[in-house]
Amino acid sequence: MTRATDWTARKRAGGVYCSSACGNGCKRSAYDLAKSRSALLAKRLNKHCPGQAPWKPRVWEDLGWFYEAVSAGGRVTVHPPHFLNDTYWVSVLRPDQFISISKKPEVAVRSALAEARRHVEDLMAQLSLEGH
Repeated sequence: MTRATDWTARKRAGGVYCSSACGNGCKRSAYDLAKSRSALLAKRLNKHCPGQAPWKPRVWEDLGWFYEAVSAGGRVTVHPPHFLNDTYWVSVLRPDQFISISKKPEVAVRSALAEARRHVEDLMAQLSLEGH
């Protein structure tokens, strides 16, 4: 039987806070920053997008520390700007995927949800036409 990969972050010498599966030497300061930013993003979305609340912060390690905010049902995720890009991006999974980007996370959420709603409305219209 094979052992599962260990993704548990552990404190190591030199301020490293990284799992053995990652091995990138991720720093505790980067984890703390991702944790803080994810909490702020969730708080902002709880204020501006209450229809999907409560938004929860999520932090994970993948050759660095990353974060997002996740809607109550877990189907809407908001990702912060990365790699010198200044836009947030939102993914709605239900069962198709709808993605939107904006410099404001709440605008990206509203846009992605509007696109998902349009898709459902179109689908319902098609189904009603087929029934006649």
